[in-house]
Amino acid sequence: MSKKSCFCVLAAALVVVGLGIDLLATGKKPQPQPEPTYTAYVFDDAQYMVRSDGRGLYVDYSYDEKAAEDCVAVLGTLMLRTVHNSDVCNGQLSYWSDNPLGLPTHRFLTLDFGDSTPGDLDGNGTPETIEKAPARIGFGRVQGGLAPVGILVLHVNPDGTTTQDTAWSINYHNPAHASTSGSGTVDFCLEPGEATADLYEVVGIVNPNNRRVKETYEFVGTFDLPFRIQIATIE
Repeated sequence: MSKKSCFCVLAAALVVVGLGIDLLATGKKPQPQPEPTYTAYVFDDAQYMVRSDGRGLYVDYSYDEKAAEDCVAVLGTLMLRTVHNSDVCNGQLSYWSDNPLGLPTHRFLTLDFGDSTPGDLDGNGTPETIEKAPARIGFGRVQGGLAPVGILVLHVNPDGTTTQDTAWSINYHNPAHASTSGSGTVDFCLEPGEATADLYEVVGIVNPNNRRVKETYEFVGTFDLPFRIQIATIE
């Protein structure tokens, strides 16, 4: 076989495996596809007791400058963190903080406990029926249209900044319904009457460096906390 024939055979083989003839000519390697950026839309309909903070779509911090300032992390269909785990984001103030300079405040989930005041989840010093808590809501693996779900509320410091330590835990009795649209959007929801959840306060022994070394979960009560959240990608 001539050198020209060998080249033609090799080029055809490269096409078959998806590399293309141009890769042979330029010596370039295929570039990895960029990771998608995710958003979370939390529905504020009246029947839902877990709602947004009223500031619109939660967009992953990596998307642009505005998203970086919002300091949200959307880890695909695994988790929505209203406060991204970084020094800058943990250092943002709460909505109730003394903030004369008007610095950006961290985002939160609105937790509506109806007529109950189970505890001071948002750290403003007063237990209220509606708590505006920095939190992360996580979903387990989807199987048969269902996904385990839970909410972990972050520890809020006296000045309104946060840590990534868990101060409160909301454990749902039932998995969330999970459905995927043709565009790839994933919808998680639990409707009223099926969203029973146990609330626990995390109590720990704290060492001098302000780190818990031993934690216990103290049961507070059981509540109906329906929600609906859509996870999507953004161009």
